[in-house]
Amino acid sequence: MRIPGTISVEPANFAVYLMGGIPLLFLLGFVLLLVFGSRMKGGAAIALGVSGLALALVIYGLVYGRGEAASVEWFKIGENALNISIKQDPYSRLMLLLVVAITFLVHIFSLAYIEKDPMRHRYWAYLSLFSASMTGLVLASNLLLVFVCWELVGVASWFLIGFWFKKPEAAKASQKAFIVNRIADAGFIMALMLIWREYGDFDFPSRLAPNASWLTHFLIGFGLFVGAIGKSAQFPFQVWLPDAMAGPTPVSSLIHAATMVAAGVYLLLSVEPIFIPEMKLVIASVGAFTALIAAISALTQTDIKRVLAYSTVSQLGFMVMGIGVGASSFAFLHLIAHAFFKCGLFLVAGAVIHGIHKAQDKEHLHFDAQDMRFMGGLRRKMPLVFACWIFFAASLAGLPLFSGFLSKDGIVIGAMEFASKNGFWAWLIPGAAILTSLLTAFYITRQGVLVFLGRNRAQGAGAKDSFFAALPKTDLRMLIPLLILALASTWLILSPKDPIHIHYFKMPTENFPMLPWALAGLAVTGIGFGAFLYRKGPLPSRVNSFVFDLSFKHFFLDDLYTGFLVKPFLAITRLLALFDHYVIDGLVRLVSGLILRKGHRPSLSTAAEWTDHHLVDPVVNEVIQPQEKHSLSRASAWIDQKFIDRIVNGFAGTIMRAGKRVGQLQSGKLQLYILYTILGLLVLLLALIYIFTA
Repeated sequence: MRIPGTISVEPANFAVYLMGGIPLLFLLGFVLLLVFGSRMKGGAAIALGVSGLALALVIYGLVYGRGEAASVEWFKIGENALNISIKQDPYSRLMLLLVVAITFLVHIFSLAYIEKDPMRHRYWAYLSLFSASMTGLVLASNLLLVFVCWELVGVASWFLIGFWFKKPEAAKASQKAFIVNRIADAGFIMALMLIWREYGDFDFPSRLAPNASWLTHFLIGFGLFVGAIGKSAQFPFQVWLPDAMAGPTPVSSLIHAATMVAAGVYLLLSVEPIFIPEMKLVIASVGAFTALIAAISALTQTDIKRVLAYSTVSQLGFMVMGIGVGASSFAFLHLIAHAFFKCGLFLVAGAVIHGIHKAQDKEHLHFDAQDMRFMGGLRRKMPLVFACWIFFAASLAGLPLFSGFLSKDGIVIGAMEFASKNGFWAWLIPGAAILTSLLTAFYITRQGVLVFLGRNRAQGAGAKDSFFAALPKTDLRMLIPLLILALASTWLILSPKDPIHIHYFKMPTENFPMLPWALAGLAVTGIGFGAFLYRKGPLPSRVNSFVFDLSFKHFFLDDLYTGFLVKPFLAITRLLALFDHYVIDGLVRLVSGLILRKGHRPSLSTAAEWTDHHLVDPVVNEVIQPQEKHSLSRASAWIDQKFIDRIVNGFAGTIMRAGKRVGQLQSGKLQLYILYTILGLLVLLLALIYIFTA
């Protein structure tokens, strides 16, 4: 079989092509929801149907899919053709299953969570666009197509984070996420240019380029790494992720579990062979540092979702560190395990917030429904939610028999082996990982104690005793995804035949045979300390304490960026605006005032008319006419009217129209700015490709 326009066709069966059509299926759902969603009770049936069908196709493709998909020519640059096919390797197949499965569960949960929202049809549409972008990114067979889907993921996340755009914090959070990611994308673009120059294509490089220098290899790796840590919220780009909690909680669950933030780790795994040792040291160091400071920041948060947000940053740091130390398979394992238990933890938070909101509506109360200081005792009202939370927390803490134990400890062991080969300073990496493990067990225990145990503290926010009784039972549509995720957070998914990981202990721990047990003991210590410290409720906040603020404000990163980047930038722009207003515009007004008649509005068009009337016409009438009184005067008048006036008026009109067009670009609509940004990036990309290949 040969498809028109193809350059090569590899044997592949129908199941593989069905898997390749999943992004298009979600895209079709997005279009249908935009057109018909508002007329079909929000379009939940369309969204759920598309998501369920996609999951069925993935399962069918994994069971029956064989061979590589056809490679179809996308476009040519000079003599080089850029092809598209369906990526078929172990990482992409498992990642696709993970993304679609988590997406389907989030859809089920959202049925109850978003059912009363008047704009829910937009929610379902954005969710479909997000899913299309992410599945496209996973299946993309070359880095340029990955970049296109990468940007679409960014746009879709901007829609979802800012879904409740009437809330100022939601609008700011979506813009912050979008801008921070675009800054990091500059590194991705630089790497793409260098890859094209050195490899001649955009395929995922499987080895170092034979003729490239050390510097080129370092820059390629560094550029891809910068792009990845923007998406996966690693230092110094992690500031957008905690604020992204302003969106609906199921969206937070989706973003934190298996989609947007996992994309950066997935990219690093896909290009891991081209990282030179120096770059791997950078990757491991950044991952370890991010994991530790994010875990410290999670210790003092009072918002139930912000605890989980910093936890996500920390666990992503674990994965990045795992890639840097050479434990890539365990990093991917942790990505899968983390997707299930972190999705579950966010959905638990969503169920709690949803219940508190309902009780608030019934009691006519208004306090922060996400503040853990006003919770407590919820296990009595939400016993199944609490039971699921125990499974998720145990997996996050790394207790034996849970998925997080297998994956996280594998990364720590890899870090120990890496340090043993790289000298004294490299021991800081496993040191940070071990300390992070201890803090992780502590802060997740703190969350559980404050939310589910003890007495209810809503009275502190002005609630009466009837408030606790008004808390509703959890909707079955919320419980079903939680129960499935709780089951997936045990050993059954990652090691179904080995509940205590016998084979795991035999293989990667030859040099550190007792380390897994030591880490398990460390997790138990963290849990015990957290339960003891918060058994009587939240501790008094020492607001004036520098150490407390260091944790609560995430090492003042936002303040540092505001002080050293945002404010100087705004100061410069204000200076430029003043220079433009008083110097440039002042000179123009001065010149216009000198040459225009009094009372005329100074503008380029009137200046052109003035030039024509006072300079051109006198030359024609006073200089030429006296010499040739009759015939030349008529000729000059004809030239004046037919050519000079038209040129001058045409020039003035062109300037005015151009001014209006340019003025429309600065409309203040961020949607248009995003479109211009994407178009500009594509134009820049193509221009640089042309330059390199010319």
